[in-house]
Amino acid sequence: LLIGSLYVIAEINLFNQFLFDREFISHRTDWDPTFDQLHQTAETVTFTDALQRSLDLVTKGEINAMVFPFVILFFLVFMLIFDFRGIMRERYIPALVLAMTGIALLYGFYFADLKPWVFLKNQSMLLKTFRIDRIFFFLPVLYYLLFALLIKRAWATGKRWMKYAAYVFLLVNFLYVPLKNRELKANVAIFVKGKPKSMITWKKFFAEDLFDRVKKDIGMPQDEYRTVSLGITPAVSLYNGFYTLDMYSNNYPLEHKRKFREIIAPELEKSPKWEASFDKWGGECFLVSSEITYRPDFIPYEKAVDSLDINTRALYELGGKFILSSLEIRNYKALNLKFRKKYTDPETPLTLYLYEVMPPEKGELDG
Repeated sequence: LLIGSLYVIAEINLFNQFLFDREFISHRTDWDPTFDQLHQTAETVTFTDALQRSLDLVTKGEINAMVFPFVILFFLVFMLIFDFRGIMRERYIPALVLAMTGIALLYGFYFADLKPWVFLKNQSMLLKTFRIDRIFFFLPVLYYLLFALLIKRAWATGKRWMKYAAYVFLLVNFLYVPLKNRELKANVAIFVKGKPKSMITWKKFFAEDLFDRVKKDIGMPQDEYRTVSLGITPAVSLYNGFYTLDMYSNNYPLEHKRKFREIIAPELEKSPKWEASFDKWGGECFLVSSEITYRPDFIPYEKAVDSLDINTRALYELGGKFILSSLEIRNYKALNLKFRKKYTDPETPLTLYLYEVMPPEKGELDG
């Protein structure tokens, strides 16, 4: 009850929009029910693909709800072989297995391009806009609840060798999970060897000192102008107090998506992947470039963009005054941008280029 109440307080705007604000139209209403938001691909999910994804979830887990269930699944098979009747007489174990199977199938088939399912989602705004497949977040808890019930059942048989088997599976799982957990292994390595210089820490990622210099050079209250970012996630700019037109958001006005698309339309035409992601989903409302390849830490491999193709008139009309870019924009003059300054800081690998979006009339006069 306490957690639920705190969630409502934290998401009060979402509840207000959903229940009372009839004028608010979410970008989620524009979702394509067949677009795979999880894997960000323009290809449709076939029946075979859906089955494979369900199987992958059961055996490997998912990045947002990581679990390493190999030992637990093996224990389940073991118990079904040696105590099938006892397992089937249990009230909760069969129900848990069925529930987990249902969750896996829902996860796998949620974005499947199957006509009856697509028709059903298009008829229900709730199914179309509410990610019910995210129930897979419960899988880690359900797996270990199943593990506990299997151990309890092994003890209930009264057979000594079954009790020993339960001990063995418990010990093996205790050793197996840490070996498979990359984050845990990385943290142990840092504890033993210290932080590698190349590691992107919180301080390096958000680069507060560097952005403080940018704010000082702009010299205006931050609520009086809007920014967009190129080559860095908008979260960095938001964290440093900037008011951004770009965002990674699960719910924002459809009107803003439409207007922002005018800015990036030329670049979307160059990249089917970005175009499908924005038009069919739109959660990543970003300034994009077909020339950028991102590393896992969200820092581009490239150092410069030769031919950024965006509509700066649309950007200016939407209120955008500055572009915060981690890459040099070499054709900035052709885009009616003014290069203000390049920023570096020894505390972060981030290099920042500040560009000012000039009024369209100014650009036409200069031309």
